[in-house]
Amino acid sequence: MTDGTSMLGKIVKVTVDRPMGSFHPKHQNLYYPVNYGYIEGIPAPDGEEQDVYILGVDRPVKEFIGRIIAVVRRLDDVEEKWVAAPEDMCFTRAQIQEQIFFQEQYFRSEIILLDKRERQESNMTETRENPARPEGEIGEKMLKRMNKSHGPLRNFGLSQIPWRPDMRILDVGCGGGATIREMLELSQDSVIDGVDYSEVSVAQSQELNREYLGKRCHISQGDAADLPFSENSYDLATAVETVYFWPDPEKAFSEVLRVLKPSGMFAVLNEGSDPDQCDWPKIDGFLRIYRPAELETLMKKAGFEEVEVHQGQGQMICVTGKKRGEKG
Repeated sequence: MTDGTSMLGKIVKVTVDRPMGSFHPKHQNLYYPVNYGYIEGIPAPDGEEQDVYILGVDRPVKEFIGRIIAVVRRLDDVEEKWVAAPEDMCFTRAQIQEQIFFQEQYFRSEIILLDKRERQESNMTETRENPARPEGEIGEKMLKRMNKSHGPLRNFGLSQIPWRPDMRILDVGCGGGATIREMLELSQDSVIDGVDYSEVSVAQSQELNREYLGKRCHISQGDAADLPFSENSYDLATAVETVYFWPDPEKAFSEVLRVLKPSGMFAVLNEGSDPDQCDWPKIDGFLRIYRPAELETLMKKAGFEEVEVHQGQGQMICVTGKKRGEKG
């Protein structure tokens, strides 16, 4: 058995048996947004060959040669996972956590970083990659990655919605635009508006959905707590992996209620729902993981009715509520 910390900084060859875009052979709901493989000849604590996450590669590969940049040590057992990346690439702890969360969310883990790299990064704040407000080239890359990594959550959450044709839909905090694209396919002839606080997110959402822009899709910059839309406008509103960053969630939930039509539905999709298990860094001093009951309370306090919590795999949740219908 090899102690992972002794391998930090070393160059390794990884055989990829679970390429980016594949699913776990036993757990079919577990989707791999990164390449994942093993190092031949290096035994892991569980007796198998050592598993490795591969970051910084944006396509499926069969083999990878790169540097070990981190060790993920699971606290409840003896298992370790190593993290590798191309030699010329650096990742902060926050970036590593976000990219391996799809699997590590089910375990209590600590991440041990390459000391030299951590010193080099010490003057680089983690807000340079800021999910709350993506900026610049780093933000563009992060949004593309999130479009892929949030796929399983979208598949689960959007399956809880009763779809029909000719809906008017609002995606609040639309990010890289993948949710909008999926909903355009799920609800034929529907019109979808997207809004995001980040200029980079707006631009990327527009690019991803350019064939629909001006026809079935409109994307603009705006604040969830001050939505630039008229009341009673939408049949459905969604918020996917975004309420964590809303400074005033009560105001934002009330705004969503305002713009929904009577009987309209609001669906909140989150991949983290247990603050005790989510060791996520704060972004610009603010990030909040909500328990399902807390989201229920926010919904009801804003005036939503028929509030339901739908539990997916791991910490995935979809919380739905409806605006009161018109009196007959």
